[in-house]
Amino acid sequence: MIRAVLLDLDGTLVDSMSAWGGAFGDALEVGRPHVPALGHLGDGPRAHLEVFRPLVHRAHRDAGGGEWQREFLQRAFVLLLEQLGSPNPAVAEQMFAHYEAAWPRHVRLYPEVPTVLERLARHYRLAIVSNGLGVEQRLKIEPLGLDRHIEVAAISSELGTRKPEPAIFRHALEQLDVAPGEAIHVGDDIGADVLGARAAGLAAGIWLNRDGGLLQEQPAYSAQVDFELDSLSGLVPLIEQLSQPTAPPRGRTSDS
Repeated sequence: MIRAVLLDLDGTLVDSMSAWGGAFGDALEVGRPHVPALGHLGDGPRAHLEVFRPLVHRAHRDAGGGEWQREFLQRAFVLLLEQLGSPNPAVAEQMFAHYEAAWPRHVRLYPEVPTVLERLARHYRLAIVSNGLGVEQRLKIEPLGLDRHIEVAAISSELGTRKPEPAIFRHALEQLDVAPGEAIHVGDDIGADVLGARAAGLAAGIWLNRDGGLLQEQPAYSAQVDFELDSLSGLVPLIEQLSQPTAPPRGRTSDS
């Protein structure tokens, strides 16, 4: 019997990629008068995905990985201007400051999320399990009304443990007073969410594959995905099936 549903935040409940892309577009507007080469990047969301995010990942790797820090973004703006051949630390700092102020204004829930949470909350206890900075994640949880249905928010920076480590999942379950085998977890990252849920002993780890990414791109993970959804709209029917004596076969569930 499933009693609780744990949910990732970014890419699962919150369309953070669009928010980051919108904020990056705003930051480009600040920087272009000072660095004309920024004008060649074009559309903000596309430039964010294709140009800026790789620099953020580079800054993260250069720092040794680990818990997310705002300094990774700060460094990425410096790297961006250097890559364009127009190094300017002062402008990079202005762009970073504008980005930080702008992204909360762009944050939105995925369209199906309010209805799905409403349905889930009637029968299951709900928690968010998220890697990230507490101050940033709570700027998404409360202003978007997620706290209306979410009882527990387990955030890595606040707990000193992060997905896929079992401890962060177990913290959420302890707060809900639910056993691991009575819970599932849903998220968009196979390594952090699906493998983390399995390591913590949950009944299932469900991969939310919104963009249709292929498991073939992650062959080491392909055998580890219990169930795959292309939208949260399929979550309630799947949980209902999981609660039956005969569980559904592993695989992809689509609403299309």
